[in-house]
Amino acid sequence: MECDLQHAVVHAGGHAFSYNKISIILHFHQGSGEQETTRAGIARFLLSKSRNYQADHDYALGQRTPDTGGWFLESAEYNQWKSRAGRYLECVGVPGAGKTVMSGIIIQDLQLSDPTPVVLLIYNNAYSQAVGDPQQICLLSLLGQLLLQTASASISQELAAIYNTYRSDKNRLPEIRKARYILKQELASAPYSFIVLDALDEFCVGNVTAQKQLIGELWDLGTSVLVTSRHAAPFTAGVRVSCPIVARDEDVRTYVAATLKQLSLLRDITKPRKGFVMELIDGNVSKSDTIFLRPKLMLGSMSKCSNVVEVRRILRASSSLDEVYGTLFAQIRQATPWVFHLFYLLLLARDTEMGERAVLQYLACDEWEEGDLNDRVRTADEVIAACRGLVTTVMHPRVVDEGSEAGLVFQFCHLSVREYLDSIT
Repeated sequence: MECDLQHAVVHAGGHAFSYNKISIILHFHQGSGEQETTRAGIARFLLSKSRNYQADHDYALGQRTPDTGGWFLESAEYNQWKSRAGRYLECVGVPGAGKTVMSGIIIQDLQLSDPTPVVLLIYNNAYSQAVGDPQQICLLSLLGQLLLQTASASISQELAAIYNTYRSDKNRLPEIRKARYILKQELASAPYSFIVLDALDEFCVGNVTAQKQLIGELWDLGTSVLVTSRHAAPFTAGVRVSCPIVARDEDVRTYVAATLKQLSLLRDITKPRKGFVMELIDGNVSKSDTIFLRPKLMLGSMSKCSNVVEVRRILRASSSLDEVYGTLFAQIRQATPWVFHLFYLLLLARDTEMGERAVLQYLACDEWEEGDLNDRVRTADEVIAACRGLVTTVMHPRVVDEGSEAGLVFQFCHLSVREYLDSIT
């Protein structure tokens, strides 16, 4: 069966999927259940042992507002790095500047390049740390990604050996030394290759030594590396190019205008008032201070307003990011105080991985006295709406939640939310 869905071609029963010129090779094996030794099969094995960042990439790219971020792709620094004139591109940005979304934009741009390069990605997330040696997890993931993108190449003896040695052992990871050696061999055979590392500062949060070691591992692979981070990347050698990431006024304006069209309540408030939409756009741009997060949170707060006076009060009062957070938490405490149980859970049980359904049941317990608990359970959309943009749901690699979509967990929309709560508790 073949379906054409707006530039997407899917072959059911085959093994190819393409969307907007990005090709992903999928192999389906039927029969005895014994896994065939192919590069794609070994890749799936390695990714199951480490981390598949595809969901993180899809989420990051999904947060992009159309027609934003183009300035970075046109920058001299990025194109110099992309042409391999410099091995390192350092992209520093303050919290909320849009670094992770920009990583998604960059990865997509590289994937659409001609000739098509090998593009490997690492998305770091302070809320979702892998179990085991984090550097080992990263290298195994990079090797798995590389094998998927070069599925037609032959299988080396070393690659076959590492697969045959570890595939039946669920408790052991392939040795980092062997994975590093094979990854370097494979990358040496690729004519063009790039690694995009997002949020270095969220890799082993606060452990600068571990972050330096990861950069050292990537340097040793001999390929071009782009790193986004809150702080300067600890490159110790090689040609380095820097291009800061900021939310430019024109991109913030595009984002705010697009968001206002989606917020039905604000749309109803602004519709009869000529010029008020432009006032909102200009006001949010002036308050953005080179980050997307501030107008995003302000719009979330405004979406609960019932009249123009309330909207203008938020627009005039909000200044620093901490003040925006203070306003939001005050509104939540007054309107939906029950959701603070979720904030406490995310703040205090940061190492506990609870699926979406389990958290919804936990929140319902506060109001449950008799009858069926499920009658008190709110939907995830209701909970997220009550959080006013401070919390979202994402796929988690190690969570399968019975009765809910596998892998969904609640987390703060941004690391700075947790940092704000830590600062006031």
